[in-house]
Amino acid sequence: IYRFRGAAPANFDRFEDFFPGGARVRLRVNYRSVPAITALLSAAAARTPGADAPLLPADETATDERFGLWGANRPPSRLHPLALAEADDADSQADGLAAEIERCRSAGVPLPDQAVLCRTNAQAAALGEQLAALGTSVLLAGKLFDQPDVKDLLALLQLLSEPGGAALSRIARWQAYALSGEDLAIVRAASAPTDRFPEALQPLLELPGLSTAGRAALTRLIDATLPLRREAENPWRFLARFLFETGDFVRPMLDDPSPASRRRLLAVHQLLQFTRGEGNSAEAGLAGTLARVRRVIATGEDRSTRLPLESENLDAVRIMTVHQAKGLEFRVVYLPNLTDGQFPTRGRPARVASLPESGVARVDRDAAEEERLFFVALSRARDRLVLSWPKRTRARATVISPLLNRLLPDLEALGAERLIWSTSRSGTPHSRPLASQEASPLPGRERPRVNLAALEQYRVCPRQYYYERVAGLRQDAEPGAYQQFYRSVEAAIAWIDSRIGAGAMPGAGEAAERARALWERPGGSEAEARVLLARAEQMAEAALALRAEVAGLPRSPHLAAELEQGVVTLRADIADELPDGALRFGKRYRRESRQGDHTDEKHALLRVAARQTHPGRAVRIDIEYLADGELRTIAEQPRFEPARVARYNEALRGIAASEFPPCSDASRCSACPFLFICPA
Repeated sequence: IYRFRGAAPANFDRFEDFFPGGARVRLRVNYRSVPAITALLSAAAARTPGADAPLLPADETATDERFGLWGANRPPSRLHPLALAEADDADSQADGLAAEIERCRSAGVPLPDQAVLCRTNAQAAALGEQLAALGTSVLLAGKLFDQPDVKDLLALLQLLSEPGGAALSRIARWQAYALSGEDLAIVRAASAPTDRFPEALQPLLELPGLSTAGRAALTRLIDATLPLRREAENPWRFLARFLFETGDFVRPMLDDPSPASRRRLLAVHQLLQFTRGEGNSAEAGLAGTLARVRRVIATGEDRSTRLPLESENLDAVRIMTVHQAKGLEFRVVYLPNLTDGQFPTRGRPARVASLPESGVARVDRDAAEEERLFFVALSRARDRLVLSWPKRTRARATVISPLLNRLLPDLEALGAERLIWSTSRSGTPHSRPLASQEASPLPGRERPRVNLAALEQYRVCPRQYYYERVAGLRQDAEPGAYQQFYRSVEAAIAWIDSRIGAGAMPGAGEAAERARALWERPGGSEAEARVLLARAEQMAEAALALRAEVAGLPRSPHLAAELEQGVVTLRADIADELPDGALRFGKRYRRESRQGDHTDEKHALLRVAARQTHPGRAVRIDIEYLADGELRTIAEQPRFEPARVARYNEALRGIAASEFPPCSDASRCSACPFLFICPA
C-alpha cells in the first residue's frame, strides 16, 4: 500500500527471481478477528481482481468455500461482528458514528480500543472535528505538520526567517498576540516586502490608528521573540525557549487535563523532537528547518504516521488514515465514507517511482492499490466492523463505493446488521471549514473582473488566491536562473514582434543575439546559467522561424471574455493578423508538444475572448512549441469547449461568493509560500 514510496506488488511477484530457491509458506489461520470478520476477509480476498488462484479452504467448517480461505483461531465475541450503515448525509454519518462509539463503550469496549479509519487525512480531520463537536473524545492521528498548533509554531519560524511578514496573519489569531482586523490591516499596509521580523515590529508600535490592544499584543510578541534572535541557528533551542521561557503557548494546554489538550501537547512534543539536532544539519537555522518540512510534506514522508507511545493511555477513540493503521488492531473498527471518489479516491501520481508492473496500466495499478488498502482497513477489526457511507455529501448524491458494493452479497450472507442513520441528533448543522462549496453569489453583487493568471490560481487553490489577491499578502522570492531564462525569451520575442511591426524581419541569428544581450547573470551555478542561456538563444531563434512561417502582423494581445459570472481578462502569447485577414491568437510553450495539449481549457477560453473582443472576425487558435519549433492549430470542438469555459465561469462564481477553501494536494502545498499560515 506504499507505492507512493516506491513499494510494489512486483516485490512479491518476483520473489523467486530475486531469491532463487526461495520458498513460499501460506499463513492459513487468522489469530486476530472473530470468525465472521475472518470469513469476510476471505471473501474480500477471493473477490479482489487479480488475486491468487483459488486456495483450498483452511476452515473446513465454512458453509461457503468463499468464506474459508482463512480459519479463525478466536471464538465469537459478545458484540455483533458486522454492521452496514447507510447515512442520509455526512452530518448524519457523524451522528451515527458518535452513537455507535458510545454504544460500544457502554458495552464494555474502552474508547482507545475503537478506531475510525479514513482513506485520507482530510477525511480524518473533518470527521474528527465533527465527532469532537458532538462530545466524543477523539485522538486524531493526523500528520504532524497538519496539526494546528504545529502550524502555528512553524508560522512563527517563518515570521522570523523570511522577509515580508506574511506569517503575521496567522500569529495575529493567537490569543496572546491577537490583532483585530483593523489593526492587522494597518500593520500590513505599513510593512514592506523586505522587512525583517521581529525587528520590523518595533516602529509599527507608533502607527497612527493602531488600537491600544493591538499595540499591547505587538509588544508581547516583540518581548517573546526578540530575545531569541541568537537562537536562530538552532531551531530546537529557539522553540524550547519560546515554549518554556519567553512565551505562554503551552500553558493553557498544561492547565487543561482533557484528551484534546493532551493530544495538542503530544503534537508540540513531536515537533520539538523533529527539530532536535537541526542546528548541526546541512540545513541549519529556522529557514533550513522550514525547507526540510516542505520536502518531507512533498515526498509524503510526514512524521507521526503512527500514534506516539505517549498517547496510549488517552481515553479517546482513535481517528487515523488506513495507511497509519497498518500493523495495528482494534476491537471495534469504523470504516466511513465508502463512496466512489472517497474510497476509492481518484488516482494521484506516485511521488517515488516503483518497480514496473509489466502489462499493467496506470489506472489498473491505482485501482489495485485501492483494493489492497481496503483489505488492510477491513483486517484491522478484532470483534466488530462497521461499514458506512453517506448518500449525499455537500448536497450532492453519492454512489456507493465499488469496493463495498462487491461485498454486499457476502455481508448479507454473514448476517451483517443493517443500520439507518438519518437526520442530525443535535438538530444543528455542523460548521464547515472556511467557505461552503455550494454557496451562490448574492443577488446584486458586482461581478468580478479577474485576469486569467489569477483565475487559474483560484482554480488550483482558492485559499492561495485569497492570501495573495484579496488579503494582499506579499511573499516575494529572489528571481532564479529559470525566471531569468523565461524573461530573456519573452523579451527577445517582444523585440521580434516590434521589428516585424516596423516592417523589418530580423535575420538568422539576430534573435539569439538579442536574447544573449538581454540576459542578466542570475543566481545559481555557472553551469546552469550557461545551459539556460543556450536554451534561451535556441528558443528565440525558434520563435523567429515560426513568425516567418506564419507571416502575420502583430496585433494587440489583450483580450477579455465576458462570462455569466464575471469577466476574464487575458494576454495571448500569440497575437497577429494573417495574410487572409484572420486573427491568430494562441499559447506558446517552452517544451515539446504533448498529445493532449489541444484539450487545455485555456484554448477554449481564448477562442471565446478573441471572438468577443473582435466580433465578426475569423479567429484561429494556435500553439507554438519553442523547444522543437512545432506549430499546431487547435480546431474548434463545439461539443467540448462550452463545458471547458463553464469551469472558468464556476471559478468566477466562487470568487464572487467569497469561497476560498484550501486545496489538499501535498505536492502543491509544500511549495506554497503560505503553507504555514494556511488552515488546510
